Amino acid sequence: MRLFKSKQSKKIPAFKMSPSAQTSGGDALIDQINSRKRGLKKPGVILRKHHGIYKKLIFLTLFVSALGYVVWKFNILSYFTISGVLISGTGRFVNEKDLRTLSEKDSLGQSIFVISEKSLSEVLSKNFLGAKLIEVEKRYPNKIRIIVEERVPLAIVYNENNNHFLIDSEGYVLGVVDKNYSGLAKIKYEGDIKVGSFLDKELTLISVDIVKFAERNGVKVTNMSFYAEYSKIYVGGGIEVYLGYDKNTEQSLKTVGALIKKSVAEKKTIRRIDLRYDKVIVLYD
Repeated sequence: MRLFKSKQSKKIPAFKMSPSAQTSGGDALIDQINSRKRGLKKPGVILRKHHGIYKKLIFLTLFVSALGYVVWKFNILSYFTISGVLISGTGRFVNEKDLRTLSEKDSLGQSIFVISEKSLSEVLSKNFLGAKLIEVEKRYPNKIRIIVEERVPLAIVYNENNNHFLIDSEGYVLGVVDKNYSGLAKIKYEGDIKVGSFLDKELTLISVDIVKFAERNGVKVTNMSFYAEYSKIYVGGGIEVYLGYDKNTEQSLKTVGALIKKSVAEKKTIRRIDLRYDKVIVLYD
């Protein structure tokens, strides 16, 4: 007879782990460790990898040092110190002596490497307005060359005092000229005229157009006068021509050229041509 019931122990079901599951966690940890080890490079490996770069840096340092020593020892930089200025293109309106003095002042004794062609050209152009263009070139090892393009006389302007001056296509007054000087068209100018200054820009443009289109059509302009609403020019053998500012200058001069040719063919003498109106007025002797 049993007085007590024996307690039956509860059995915990066994958990079986598959071999692959048992190793997967450990393998992952081992792989991670190995990966970190592979990421760490030994000093010897690093040195071998950058050996070429270090070698190049050492070589470059030695080369620069040697070059600097040679430059210092033999004073090579002195060979590139500007010792002369070459000038070409000067003539009537640009004084070569003055140009040389100023250019040498701003260049002699300086290294050719620090000279700015553009800056020197600007300085010279501002001081020598008789030059339409001034270019500066370096001539290695120790010289610079200055090339001058002088202004070309276009016409003669004169004032009420009968003083005559040469001007170029930009209206720049080049200098005084004898009143008997011939070969260029003469322009009567009401304002002040000073050598080295510019005339009225609008008047200059009109003058340039008249001369240009007249030459293109075989018309020789001998004199020009400008008024409020028109200009008066003399062409050929003293033919008086009136041009309106509101008319096309090129077409007007083409008409003048055609009329002169026609009059020569017909053996007629033209005294006046008036192109200020829609209808061309021609007076004959």
